[in-house]
Amino acid sequence: MSPPVSRVDPGSFELLYRDSPDPWGFATSWYEQRKYQLTLKMLPSSSYRRCFEPAAANGDLSALLAERCEQLVTIEGSQTAATFARERFRSAPNVDVRWGIIPDDWPEDTFDLIVLSELGYYFDHSTLLEIATRCDQSLRFGNCLMAVHWLGHSDDHLLHGDEVHRVLESVFGIPTGSYREHSFRIEYWQRSEQ
Repeated sequence: MSPPVSRVDPGSFELLYRDSPDPWGFATSWYEQRKYQLTLKMLPSSSYRRCFEPAAANGDLSALLAERCEQLVTIEGSQTAATFARERFRSAPNVDVRWGIIPDDWPEDTFDLIVLSELGYYFDHSTLLEIATRCDQSLRFGNCLMAVHWLGHSDDHLLHGDEVHRVLESVFGIPTGSYREHSFRIEYWQRSEQ
Protein backbone atom coordinates (compact mmCIF):
# COMPACT_ATOMS: atom_id res chain seq x y z
CA MET A 1 0.00 0.00 0.00
CA SER A 2 1.45 3.37 -1.00
CA PRO A 3 1.71 6.17 1.57
CA PRO A 4 -0.89 8.96 1.40
CA VAL A 5 -0.02 11.86 -0.89
CA SER A 6 0.31 15.21 0.91
CA ARG A 7 1.03 17.30 -2.18
CA VAL A 8 1.31 16.99 -5.92
CA ASP A 9 4.87 16.08 -6.91
CA PRO A 10 6.76 19.32 -7.70
CA GLY A 11 8.62 17.38 -10.38
CA SER A 12 5.43 17.26 -12.46
CA PHE A 13 5.52 21.07 -12.75
CA GLU A 14 9.19 20.96 -13.68
CA LEU A 15 8.37 18.67 -16.59
CA LEU A 16 5.64 21.04 -17.79
CA TYR A 17 7.97 24.05 -17.73
CA ARG A 18 10.73 22.19 -19.53
CA ASP A 19 8.27 21.66 -22.40
CA SER A 20 6.93 25.23 -22.44
CA PRO A 21 7.71 28.53 -20.68
CA ASP A 22 3.94 29.09 -20.32
CA PRO A 23 2.22 25.67 -20.11
CA TRP A 24 -1.16 27.09 -18.97
CA GLY A 25 -1.13 30.05 -21.37
CA PHE A 26 -1.05 32.64 -18.55
CA ALA A 27 0.08 35.39 -20.92
CA THR A 28 -2.57 34.76 -23.59
CA SER A 29 -5.55 33.17 -21.83
CA TRP A 30 -8.62 35.42 -21.53
CA TYR A 31 -9.57 33.52 -18.36
CA GLU A 32 -6.18 34.13 -16.74
CA GLN A 33 -5.97 37.81 -17.73
CA ARG A 34 -9.50 38.51 -16.51
CA LYS A 35 -8.84 36.66 -13.25
CA TYR A 36 -5.65 38.67 -12.69
CA GLN A 37 -7.46 41.96 -13.25
CA LEU A 38 -10.26 41.00 -10.84
CA THR A 39 -7.70 39.90 -8.26
CA LEU A 40 -5.93 43.25 -8.44
CA LYS A 41 -9.22 45.14 -8.36
CA MET A 42 -10.24 43.34 -5.16
CA LEU A 43 -7.05 44.15 -3.28
CA PRO A 44 -8.16 46.39 -0.41
CA SER A 45 -5.12 48.67 -0.64
CA SER A 46 -3.54 50.42 -3.60
CA SER A 47 -0.01 49.59 -2.42
CA TYR A 48 1.85 47.22 -0.12
CA ARG A 49 5.25 47.28 1.50
CA ARG A 50 6.06 43.55 1.34
CA CYS A 51 4.17 40.89 -0.61
CA PHE A 52 4.65 37.14 -0.79
CA GLU A 53 3.44 35.06 -3.73
CA PRO A 54 4.16 31.34 -3.37
CA ALA A 55 4.02 29.19 -6.50
CA ALA A 56 4.48 32.23 -8.72
CA ALA A 57 5.10 30.17 -11.88
CA ASN A 58 6.78 32.20 -14.63
CA GLY A 59 5.74 35.53 -13.10
CA ASP A 60 2.69 36.76 -15.01
CA LEU A 61 0.69 37.67 -11.90
CA SER A 62 3.94 38.65 -10.16
CA ALA A 63 4.57 41.35 -12.76
CA LEU A 64 1.22 42.95 -11.90
CA LEU A 65 1.74 42.60 -8.15
CA ALA A 66 5.22 44.12 -8.41
CA GLU A 67 3.62 47.38 -9.59
CA ARG A 68 1.72 47.56 -6.29
CA CYS A 69 4.44 46.34 -3.90
CA GLU A 70 7.64 47.93 -2.67
CA GLN A 71 9.07 44.42 -2.36
CA LEU A 72 7.68 41.19 -3.80
CA VAL A 73 9.05 37.81 -2.70
CA THR A 74 8.11 34.81 -4.84
CA ILE A 75 8.85 31.13 -4.42
CA GLU A 76 8.42 28.64 -7.23
CA GLY A 77 8.78 24.86 -7.01
CA SER A 78 9.86 24.42 -10.63
CA GLN A 79 13.48 25.42 -11.03
CA THR A 80 12.90 26.05 -14.74
CA ALA A 81 9.93 28.37 -14.07
CA ALA A 82 11.95 30.17 -11.36
CA THR A 83 14.75 30.68 -13.88
CA PHE A 84 12.26 32.15 -16.40
CA ALA A 85 10.94 34.49 -13.69
CA ARG A 86 14.45 35.54 -12.57
CA GLU A 87 15.27 36.48 -16.14
CA ARG A 88 11.99 38.33 -16.49
CA PHE A 89 12.63 40.39 -13.32
CA ARG A 90 16.38 40.84 -13.79
CA SER A 91 15.96 44.62 -13.97
CA ALA A 92 13.27 44.80 -11.24
CA PRO A 93 15.11 45.30 -7.94
CA ASN A 94 11.88 45.03 -5.93
CA VAL A 95 11.26 41.40 -7.00
CA ASP A 96 13.05 38.55 -5.21
CA VAL A 97 12.47 35.25 -7.07
CA ARG A 98 13.35 32.15 -5.05
CA TRP A 99 13.29 28.48 -5.88
CA GLY A 100 11.78 26.26 -3.20
CA ILE A 101 8.88 24.11 -2.08
CA ILE A 102 6.26 25.32 0.37
CA PRO A 103 5.59 24.87 3.19
CA ASP A 104 9.15 23.56 3.71
CA ASP A 105 10.90 26.65 2.30
CA TRP A 106 8.51 29.23 3.75
CA PRO A 107 10.28 32.60 4.20
CA GLU A 108 10.82 33.78 7.76
CA ASP A 109 9.84 37.38 6.91
CA THR A 110 6.54 39.09 7.68
CA PHE A 111 4.32 40.43 4.90
CA ASP A 112 1.57 42.95 4.30
CA LEU A 113 0.02 40.83 1.54
CA ILE A 114 0.13 37.12 0.73
CA VAL A 115 -1.43 35.92 -2.54
CA LEU A 116 -2.38 32.26 -2.92
CA SER A 117 -3.34 31.98 -6.58
CA GLU A 118 -4.26 28.62 -8.11
CA LEU A 119 -2.21 26.84 -5.45
CA GLY A 120 -4.19 25.35 -2.58
CA TYR A 121 -5.65 22.34 -4.36
CA TYR A 122 -2.22 20.84 -4.99
CA PHE A 123 -2.02 19.95 -1.27
CA ASP A 124 -4.01 17.65 0.98
CA HIS A 125 -6.13 19.09 3.78
CA SER A 126 -3.51 18.86 6.55
CA THR A 127 -0.69 20.35 4.47
CA LEU A 128 -2.93 23.17 3.27
CA LEU A 129 -3.90 23.81 6.90
CA GLU A 130 -0.17 24.11 7.68
CA ILE A 131 0.21 26.61 4.81
CA ALA A 132 -2.77 28.63 6.07
CA THR A 133 -1.22 28.68 9.55
CA ARG A 134 2.09 29.88 8.06
CA CYS A 135 0.18 32.66 6.28
CA ASP A 136 -1.44 33.62 9.57
CA GLN A 137 1.96 33.78 11.29
CA SER A 138 3.56 35.75 8.44
CA LEU A 139 0.94 38.47 8.04
CA ARG A 140 1.11 41.75 9.91
CA PHE A 141 -2.08 43.02 11.51
CA GLY A 142 -4.08 45.29 9.24
CA ASN A 143 -2.98 43.44 6.14
CA CYS A 144 -4.27 40.88 3.71
CA LEU A 145 -4.43 37.27 2.56
CA MET A 146 -5.81 36.95 -0.99
CA ALA A 147 -6.87 33.55 -2.35
CA VAL A 148 -7.89 32.79 -5.94
CA HIS A 149 -8.85 29.29 -7.11
CA TRP A 150 -10.38 27.62 -10.13
CA LEU A 151 -13.60 25.70 -9.42
CA GLY A 152 -13.21 22.98 -12.03
CA HIS A 153 -11.92 19.45 -11.57
CA SER A 154 -8.48 18.15 -12.49
CA ASP A 155 -6.85 14.77 -11.97
CA ASP A 156 -3.83 16.41 -10.35
CA HIS A 157 -5.84 18.35 -7.74
CA LEU A 158 -6.03 16.84 -4.27
CA LEU A 159 -8.78 19.26 -3.21
CA HIS A 160 -11.52 21.21 -4.97
CA GLY A 161 -11.27 25.02 -4.99
CA ASP A 162 -14.22 25.27 -2.59
CA GLU A 163 -12.48 22.92 -0.15
CA VAL A 164 -9.37 25.12 -0.30
CA HIS A 165 -11.36 28.16 0.75
CA ARG A 166 -13.05 26.23 3.57
CA VAL A 167 -9.61 25.37 4.97
CA LEU A 168 -8.58 29.04 4.77
CA GLU A 169 -11.82 30.04 6.52
CA SER A 170 -11.01 27.60 9.34
CA VAL A 171 -7.92 29.71 10.10
CA PHE A 172 -8.96 33.22 9.03
CA GLY A 173 -12.73 33.17 9.56
CA ILE A 174 -15.32 34.74 7.27
CA PRO A 175 -13.71 36.54 4.29
CA THR A 176 -13.67 40.33 4.28
CA GLY A 177 -14.37 40.38 0.54
CA SER A 178 -15.58 37.70 -1.84
CA TYR A 179 -16.29 37.24 -5.54
CA ARG A 180 -17.46 34.06 -7.23
CA GLU A 181 -18.50 32.93 -10.67
CA HIS A 182 -18.88 29.53 -12.28
CA SER A 183 -15.17 29.05 -13.02
CA PHE A 184 -13.32 30.60 -10.06
CA ARG A 185 -13.59 32.33 -6.71
CA ILE A 186 -11.59 35.16 -5.18
CA GLU A 187 -11.62 35.95 -1.48
CA TYR A 188 -9.54 38.07 0.82
CA TRP A 189 -9.15 38.36 4.54
CA GLN A 190 -8.17 41.77 5.91
CA ARG A 191 -6.64 41.37 9.34
CA SER A 192 -7.84 43.78 12.02
CA GLU A 193 -5.39 46.19 13.59
CA GLN A 194 -4.40 45.35 17.17
